[in-house]
Amino acid sequence: MAVRLHDFSPLVKSRVREAAIEATNAISILFMNMVSLKLTEGGASNIGSGGKSSPAGGPPAVDTGELRRSFGVDQKTADPDTKYGISHPVGIGLIRRVGTKLIYAKVQEFGGPDGGYIKAKDKLLLVPIGAFGKKFIRDHGKPKGAIRAQKLTLIRRKGKAPLLVQLLTGNSKRGRVFKGKGMVTAMRPIAVLLDKVRIPARPYMRPVADALPGPAMKAAKRAFHLGLTKRGM
Repeated sequence: MAVRLHDFSPLVKSRVREAAIEATNAISILFMNMVSLKLTEGGASNIGSGGKSSPAGGPPAVDTGELRRSFGVDQKTADPDTKYGISHPVGIGLIRRVGTKLIYAKVQEFGGPDGGYIKAKDKLLLVPIGAFGKKFIRDHGKPKGAIRAQKLTLIRRKGKAPLLVQLLTGNSKRGRVFKGKGMVTAMRPIAVLLDKVRIPARPYMRPVADALPGPAMKAAKRAFHLGLTKRGM
């Protein structure tokens, strides 16, 4: 004979539902943690690693770690003070969302929206060169237009994209350009200006979703069982 939940007393139904909510929470948190782990597989693209991007088709390389830290779950055990995560003080239903509010998260997952490219709307795109260029723009590019105050030099090149560089004066031994009156001047590339830039898909959520069912079932069963046990069932 089939046993249906509404055949039980309200107390039993309430406790079973509470345990089911804990199981749902467990799956959501598991998925969030698996995404965070996936985002470590692409290696690093910061100064210490030379600033290289990860290969297309795999997860994006870690630069600042902002994307990895930005994921949240819309349930009451999520950190309500998280800067980027989707976090709501509810946790009373059986539906959860795991995600981030970072705009570039979708671009990393699916690639550029225009055939794998991001195209400039009116002005040229400022594309950093190497890890130093990334850090320089990150440190000096906000608020919008602030980078203009950094006294950078634009070099126009025949047949090539314009180059934005930082000219350094002093006893520099690297990147010497010319000498003048005893002063050594060095040129440090910061960015190149392009009308479009290709960003290939580097999925990190879809592979996790494909691998989730097995671990999720185990986590849900464990959480559901513990939820019933601590409620005296």
